[in-house]
Amino acid sequence: MRTFVHLAKTLILGAAVLGIFFAISGFANFTAGHWGETFNHEGSFERTLTVNGPVRLQVQTGAGSVHVTRGDAQRVSIVAHIRGRSEERVRAIEQNPPVVQHGNEIEIGKLSREAQRDISISYEVRAPQQTELQTASGSGNIVVADLDGPVSASTGSGGLTISGVQHGLTATTGSGNVHINHVAGALTTRAGSGSIEVLQSGAAVKAQSGSGNVTVDGAGGAVDAQTGSGSIKLNGIHSDLTAHTGSGHIRAAGSMPSGSRWNLEAASGSIDLDLPTTTAAEVSAHTGSGTVTTSLPITLTGAVNHHDLHGVIKSADAQLTATTGSGNIRID
Repeated sequence: MRTFVHLAKTLILGAAVLGIFFAISGFANFTAGHWGETFNHEGSFERTLTVNGPVRLQVQTGAGSVHVTRGDAQRVSIVAHIRGRSEERVRAIEQNPPVVQHGNEIEIGKLSREAQRDISISYEVRAPQQTELQTASGSGNIVVADLDGPVSASTGSGGLTISGVQHGLTATTGSGNVHINHVAGALTTRAGSGSIEVLQSGAAVKAQSGSGNVTVDGAGGAVDAQTGSGSIKLNGIHSDLTAHTGSGHIRAAGSMPSGSRWNLEAASGSIDLDLPTTTAAEVSAHTGSGTVTTSLPITLTGAVNHHDLHGVIKSADAQLTATTGSGNIRID
């Protein structure tokens, strides 16, 4: 029953992500025009702003991509590409770019609902490494690289590619894949529909997808990985672990320090765990349809059958729980 409760929560999360980010980015205003019709008119603008010290940067667009990467320590450079159905609207944005600066606080892309109707603006921004960033797109990919952060990035529909953030990350997409590499601070990422890949995180990781695979390879803190439908692959886990999938395989490798808890659940799918021979943990594993096996030395404390394994490996320093409705469980 607990597995289905977690699955329901994950699916609700996916739907919520879609609704929230279409709304906050202005994508609803964009699509209210003439969806699918060609944007015949193009334009652009460029701006270079002088800063001195850490920067607080906001970049938003109703439709279009956003790229923010590390640049000069005392400048923020902006290149915008505009597309639209109305030449008049495109020229108006060229003549009055949506860029506002107050000292080291910079806001890019804020437009009225009327001004952003039937308009797509993509931004390429270079900012100092010491930049705190908030960026959002209603429909478009987002790329962020080599900023101290913290960073908050969201898109209603599009992929997220983020690397080299030092002080925490929140990354959300309604529909699209997420690729995250080398984030030093705590990391939270969600996809309504899409796969998530996190490589070499220096702190805790929370990754949730409504539908898609979740991969975490290397984490410096606790890991919480969930998907409504998809496989979960976890490597280099050395702290608390929570993993839930409604339909898919779970594979986890790492170590369980004293006092840690690993909780893995699959409504339908196998669970494979690779642990060192030094593991000391209390184990509880159950499958509704399948077998439970282990090569680690375990002292049994419950009934012996193919579907259940309850016991202690060396000592109960840590706790390991693995449950699947249908599939094998392997603990080696």
